[in-house]
Amino acid sequence: MLFGQVLNFIAARTFLSSYPGFTISVFSIWLCLCVIALTTVIALVAGLAPANRAAKLDPVESLRYE
Repeated sequence: MLFGQVLNFIAARTFLSSYPGFTISVFSIWLCLCVIALTTVIALVAGLAPANRAAKLDPVESLRYE
């Protein structure tokens, strides 16, 4: 997000100076926070689901080699 703001600042003063109000990057802080929250939830579900399934197994049966 910071890089996008810097890019907008530079572009507005150089090659986009004839287009006032036009921006290249328009990510807002709430959108970034929502993406972080969504990916955190997905990672937790992806990690906890197999861990819960493995926790229910008998350790001796799991480690036995046939």
